[in-house]
Amino acid sequence: PNGEHPIWAFVKDTPLVFDRKEPTDTGRLCLVCPDAAYPAKSLTPDQCKRLVRMVAAGGCQPVVIGSDLHPSYPSPDRTPAGADKHTYIEDASWVVGAENEYVFMAAAAGVRTTLIPTGPGTELFKTMFPHGEVNERF
Repeated sequence: PNGEHPIWAFVKDTPLVFDRKEPTDTGRLCLVCPDAAYPAKSLTPDQCKRLVRMVAAGGCQPVVIGSDLHPSYPSPDRTPAGADKHTYIEDASWVVGAENEYVFMAAAAGVRTTLIPTGPGTELFKTMFPHGEVNERF
């Protein structure tokens, strides 16, 4: 968990090129995703509250989304599963959170995405999604 991300170790020296997608701004829904996939750490409840306030101040409607794969946040607004995850991402104009399926799926779909770095996957995220944002203040 303290070393290099295993997928990053695999792709960093390859000739893989990832497409740059310009994020779309389609709605006012913002997904706040505090749960993290190992080896990253989930956001704390305090960090999540701060993100919700930041998102609301920016004019978006925040919805705290929990993960059914690696749940840790005690009280998400919703915990979608399967194809419902895609539906939430399609309805979002912004997805912000720790390293998890929502953040990576949203960035791949061209939704505005902000990673809050809590683990070793930041370089992987930046390489795969050059249009993605990284907010190190949280």
